[in-house]
Amino acid sequence: ANRDAHDFIPAEYWENNYLPVREMLLQAEVYVCVDESKNEIEGFVGLDQEYIAGIFVRKEARSGGIGKALLDFVKGEKRKLTLNVYRKNARAVRFYEREGFFAESESVDEDTGERESFLMGMYNIANAQAERSVPHIDLSGRSHLLDLGGATGAYAIHFCRRNPGLSATVFDLPTTRPFAERVIAD
Repeated sequence: ANRDAHDFIPAEYWENNYLPVREMLLQAEVYVCVDESKNEIEGFVGLDQEYIAGIFVRKEARSGGIGKALLDFVKGEKRKLTLNVYRKNARAVRFYEREGFFAESESVDEDTGERESFLMGMYNIANAQAERSVPHIDLSGRSHLLDLGGATGAYAIHFCRRNPGLSATVFDLPTTRPFAERVIAD
């Protein structure tokens, strides 16, 4: 799966790193999706605390919602998620952006020489938490909300929807702004 998804990296790189990756996988928190009718593993996600080491889906099972299901599951387990993705892996970049992740920083992988982005994925997690908690917080009579460290504005959006006349200012790092603007516009 690695060689197929990363065909821009020489196959020898993956072959030379097979044993170290296998050892890391044994230490990782792993969730597996099994097609019980075929008794086959369709995909899995490996985590190191809140860092997604990888989501892998069998080639024949791709675009069937398995990667999303695995990601949705770990979103329910973790408060925030991070990962690195190679910029040339356009399919993965689109997938993670569609799922609420945004680029926090970019660098060059020293081992491969490829550009990669460090992605943060908090919007969907914050959105789900805001849906549960905002109804229990009374902001009636308030006219403005300052959301410090508000990332994409998930809480601010929920508070404003629940409290007509409330406006909000979301304050966070500049790297979150493009994603926040897209979320707020939607």
